[in-house]
Amino acid sequence: MIKKHLVWTLAVLTLLSCQSEISNREGFVPPYFQLEEFVKKQASQLEGKTLHKEIQIDETKETVHLSPDKENWLQELDFFIQADINRPSLASAYEIVEDASALSYTLKKGEKSKLKFLEIVLDQQGYPSKIIFKMAGSNTFYESNTDGWLSISADTKLIDQFEVTGRQKVMFLSPILMQVKAKIE
Repeated sequence: MIKKHLVWTLAVLTLLSCQSEISNREGFVPPYFQLEEFVKKQASQLEGKTLHKEIQIDETKETVHLSPDKENWLQELDFFIQADINRPSLASAYEIVEDASALSYTLKKGEKSKLKFLEIVLDQQGYPSKIIFKMAGSNTFYESNTDGWLSISADTKLIDQFEVTGRQKVMFLSPILMQVKAKIE
């Protein structure tokens, strides 16, 4: 009986915490570059383009050529969507450095987030030309580091290539190294 009440209490608390995050987002003005929105817009514009991707996991390499639809582009670019930091809980977590050529966000000491660094390099018109991120996370049993970048063509204003590298280490197991290099035509 106690277990049943505990489960219901946890479920209600979880729903309430989700609800407060949703209601907090309604009046939330994003303080940082809106990376998720940018990537979603790019995904819809990349339909019909061909993705040439080389995937390496440890010593195993595979090359793939495909023409993703919007949903598949979103999956391909998911690491960049995950790098978006516009959440109410992170509203003051990053130090912002801004000039005519770049916006950069560095996680402040003592703040907690997987995303440690995000940089948006801008062209002369102020449009993103390159986006770079660094993520890291760990707990007692697991450690993960992921770095990535994407570049945007000056001519088409569309993503023309990206790369993501990562290292995952689970306690008592060898680390797994991963790299994805992609070009879009």
